Amino acid sequence: MLQRELRLQGDGLGGELRRFWPGFTNSMWLGGNDTEWDFMDMFPYVLNGFVGQAILLGDAAQLADAAAYVDGVLEVQRGQGGWLGPDRAGNAPGKVYFPRWPVIGALLQWAEFTGNASIAAACVAWTHVAAGRVAARTPPIQYDWTGVRMQGDWLWLNHWLVDLADPARDGGALVNAAEVAFLLNFSSALLTIARGIVDFERDWFVDPADGGFFPTEAVPSAQANLTNHGVNLAMQSKGAASLARLVPGPGGADSGRASSLRRLALLDQYHGQPTGAFSADEHLAGRGANRGVETCTVVEWMLSLAIMHETHGDASFAERAERLAYNALPASLTKDFWARVYLVQPNEPAAVAQTDPPWATDGSDASLFSLEANWGCCTANFVQGWPKYIQRLVHATPGGGAAVSMYAPATARLAGGFALEVAGDYPFDDVVSVTVTAPGGRGAAPSAASFPLTLRIPSWASAATLSVNGAPDFSVGAFAGSMYDIALPLLPASSSAGVARLSFKPALRLEPEENGAVSVHRGALLYALQLDEQFAVLREWQDPRAKDYNVSMAASSAPWNVALVLTDPSAPDSSLSFGLAAPGVPEVPFSSQDLRNVISGVARVVNEWRPPAADGAAASAPPPSPVDCAAPGACGAPFAVRLVPIGTTHIRMSVLPWTTA
Repeated sequence: MLQRELRLQGDGLGGELRRFWPGFTNSMWLGGNDTEWDFMDMFPYVLNGFVGQAILLGDAAQLADAAAYVDGVLEVQRGQGGWLGPDRAGNAPGKVYFPRWPVIGALLQWAEFTGNASIAAACVAWTHVAAGRVAARTPPIQYDWTGVRMQGDWLWLNHWLVDLADPARDGGALVNAAEVAFLLNFSSALLTIARGIVDFERDWFVDPADGGFFPTEAVPSAQANLTNHGVNLAMQSKGAASLARLVPGPGGADSGRASSLRRLALLDQYHGQPTGAFSADEHLAGRGANRGVETCTVVEWMLSLAIMHETHGDASFAERAERLAYNALPASLTKDFWARVYLVQPNEPAAVAQTDPPWATDGSDASLFSLEANWGCCTANFVQGWPKYIQRLVHATPGGGAAVSMYAPATARLAGGFALEVAGDYPFDDVVSVTVTAPGGRGAAPSAASFPLTLRIPSWASAATLSVNGAPDFSVGAFAGSMYDIALPLLPASSSAGVARLSFKPALRLEPEENGAVSVHRGALLYALQLDEQFAVLREWQDPRAKDYNVSMAASSAPWNVALVLTDPSAPDSSLSFGLAAPGVPEVPFSSQDLRNVISGVARVVNEWRPPAADGAAASAPPPSPVDCAAPGACGAPFAVRLVPIGTTHIRMSVLPWTTA
């Protein structure tokens, strides 16, 4: 499934931006004429995603271009005494350091792929130069884009460089012991500076009730700042995990996990959305279903959650990353990957320019599907979403084992020559099979009697069962929400392989939302009211496949302002029914034209629920539930509705009030 998504991305903006977008084709990172717009975000973000995409696709043309871009970046560096990228005195101090981090992320992916030690050495060389500038305060790190992101991103990148010193990797030791010591010392210096600027650990990710400053409601424009900015928070959320690796042992890893969990809980409690995101339509925006989240925030939050999982080993972080990946990310993109939204909303009956948008700081066109409406950063940054997620589906574990952290059809080469394959149509199906094959492939004599395998049992899978090598299923539901360890037998009769077959058996579930409304979930997927969509082209770009669109409700569409009829909200399957229209996954996995997973139910129009603005583009807050449809004129007649995975939609209503009759 993800291979198809990645192929669509590679054939869409993820692969073609480099051919026509000025933020890439004329980049000063490769010797072109730089602009402020390009320097800050565009080339670094695109490269960070494109390199991983090319590696995973194995696309010869993209791999060749990735190699050329890496060589071009390093050639510019060689002429600048180790400094990466444009080095202009005119840049604001806050933009000096952080644009290098996505480029280093791209370079480290390429170093791991090629085993080329000179690439890791180039990253260390830049870090030496940067350390000198930091120490000399030329420029100083202040309350700026670098200052509020460094504990999450810069420390994490230093850890990645240190990880490349692991001699067990295929490429050997790409960073030597002396450089490891330098990187760790510099990380300690960065941490001291970061805490002096914004002490997220002490103050920011702390509830005001406990003496902190974390916003508990939507941030008004007058109070918008860099510490309540969504992308910054998504990056910084992994700061506790970075700190835990820097300060191991009691007070490090243990307190780091507690801090990471606190950060997740605070974002959920005050700003959580049913897609797994937190609202931030540029800045934290409360629990309102018509508030948006930036596509940049979605992909950065996915990555941070995956890193928190691999650092702390807690299943909740992986589950949240998976929820974002299969809901918020595909909802942010056209299904051919040729346009994206800047802001994606849980409730959005029209994706058009709005005369009176509900958000405080972004532009009126932020919900358009377009190439670069509002700002081009999301165009550049969405490209990393799928590659970084795929790279973290499977993790090595101590003792030579492996953990399947997030589920999707995938294969992984493991230490010691073992191979692991995850098969199935997840998240559109409820069963996955994990096959581990011994070194030498099928038919070879097993090198071990069993393999240490860890499986994540989702929190919603309380009825899950597991079958090992075809034996009868046994319940693993008691382990829902945790990582489950098994010694998977590798049987000669099974060609030196072992198979674990996990059946999730998810139930329909309702989660509480704004004003007592509900969101409807099954398994990893969030479902939204199906609205018939119509697209109107506003503009074609240099490549005519890239277009800006208005997306609105077609005349044939069901109304958006409805309440679900739930006779017993505690038993949603008494009113809602799940159906699989056809087996398998369509060629376009999140296709809005070839729907496979559908929930059927009954709804009634709520007559008082109207859009707040004259243009009708935004949904107002849902009325309090349960809606009293017995009141004269309150509701329309009951009618049949369908709910579909939110990732298949471009406009949607996923937070709905309910009535009992």
